[in-house]
Amino acid sequence: MNSTEAQALWQGHLQDKAHHLKGLLPANQMVARRISHAKGLLGLGEAEHAARILEGVVQFYRHDVFGPRTPYHHDIVHAARTLTDIYAARGDHKAAAQVWRDLADSQTHAYDGHQTSAEAIAAARIEQLRETLRAGRADVADRAAHAYRGAFTLLPRGHAAFHEFQLIRAQAAVQLVEGGQLPREQWPARLREAERTARAELVRRTGVHGATHPATLDAWETLARAVGAQGRRQEAVNLYRDLVPAMKNAFTGAQRPRYRAARRAQLALVAGSKMVDFGNRLADRAHRRLDGREVRHPILADQASRRFRLGTPAARRAAP
Repeated sequence: MNSTEAQALWQGHLQDKAHHLKGLLPANQMVARRISHAKGLLGLGEAEHAARILEGVVQFYRHDVFGPRTPYHHDIVHAARTLTDIYAARGDHKAAAQVWRDLADSQTHAYDGHQTSAEAIAAARIEQLRETLRAGRADVADRAAHAYRGAFTLLPRGHAAFHEFQLIRAQAAVQLVEGGQLPREQWPARLREAERTARAELVRRTGVHGATHPATLDAWETLARAVGAQGRRQEAVNLYRDLVPAMKNAFTGAQRPRYRAARRAQLALVAGSKMVDFGNRLADRAHRRLDGREVRHPILADQASRRFRLGTPAARRAAP
């Protein structure tokens, strides 16, 4: 513990736990107070102790026979999301996926046929699959998506969670192809399915949320990667040309690496495309003298190349 304040929060948590075991503190109050203690510790930089409290909250929920229809269900989901953020901050997406798996399993055991319960199960499964993909375990996510597809048939036709599920399956397929984890004879069919799903999601979402909504960008990125994996380089370059600026504006903080990864994918595709011949010649002029030698300056070269692609008047005047 770093401070007296943190010690007081931890002692309060232990005391509440003891009172609950003695029957002096109702479950809903105990859950709310534990989450409050965990958030306080998190604010003081005690992420490890906060995680221990939140892990206990999620594990406690496993013994709740009422599942998603319990009065403090939203508190439990909030605890799981906070715990996921802690794990994601230290790069442990596998542990984050396990949190949602435990939560979904608990809800499945308590399933009572109500639509609220079905939606809660589907939402937890989606988070589990997302974190599994972020952990780089596309093969696990693909198998899990196949195993859990029954949970999404409980939802009404056209439910948003079903579309989320389809998009995750498409993302898993693209990652499997890119990682060489799928037999080559299965590539064309899986990539066609992924592209079809991503296109449908992109059309469906853009009209509702706008292009900067994270789910729209997910669909857009999946489509660009599926098209690139099929060898349609020019079409993929065109998709990335619009996607990368949108991701740059939408993603900040912990999501920034996603923008950088898309930028790298764009440049890798552009490197083999004929469309940037003029851009490359323009970028060759962006240099400076360093220690008596003529050296390409990477930042200036990138700026010049971007100016050319955006078609600014300065770029058009400088083009050969």
